[in-house]
Amino acid sequence: MPALLTAARDRGNRYFETELCTRMNVVWLAADQPDEGLRQANAAMAGWSHEGFHRQHYSHALARIQTELYRGNADAAWHHVARHRTAFECTPLLRVRYLRIETSYLRARAALLSAARGRDVARFVSIARKDARRISRFGMGWSDAIAMLLGAAEASLEHRHNDARAMLAAAVIAFERADMTFHAAVARRRLGQVQGGEPGRSLVDEADAWMNSQGIRNPARMARLIAPGFPDADDI
Repeated sequence: MPALLTAARDRGNRYFETELCTRMNVVWLAADQPDEGLRQANAAMAGWSHEGFHRQHYSHALARIQTELYRGNADAAWHHVARHRTAFECTPLLRVRYLRIETSYLRARAALLSAARGRDVARFVSIARKDARRISRFGMGWSDAIAMLLGAAEASLEHRHNDARAMLAAAVIAFERADMTFHAAVARRRLGQVQGGEPGRSLVDEADAWMNSQGIRNPARMARLIAPGFPDADDI
């Protein structure tokens, strides 16, 4: 990322610089540098047009919401989701199927984090459930895996632990089939947490070791980013 940013800035390529700092902002989260990532995203957008709602505005909103999910700031994450609701629903960007799935997944994650923090649990679980169903209707392997992951979080929040374990185990397999190894590691980590005991600890350790090998500094926070709604140390 540093080399790519330097090259973009040296060439005056504002498009690529903004793309790196917003759409690819998750790189700073992997490095456990959410403050620096957000600073980079905001600085890049300061030089972009503030008229209309371009792809760059969408990617900036994505970066801000994901940063708050990573930090565990449920209220801030949901605030950004609610603030951009109309823009998300009206933008022609959502003619792209992938982005329709992504926005539903983003909203569901913010709702699940709010529920995990005890905020209006029934309402936020209902929002996440609706988004999971919406995602499942696309009927693709990778989107089905995301729907399973969300469904497992709903089950965990409702204390249906057997259902949560079954859906997490299915999600691990589905993510692996889709070559989504990072998401598979997160699902495996969550499965270990739900399962508990020595077998569960082994699954968590396996997932953390894989994430560490990829340069992920804080696997627990990255798991919360990708799969909130499960008990975490600071979800109080």
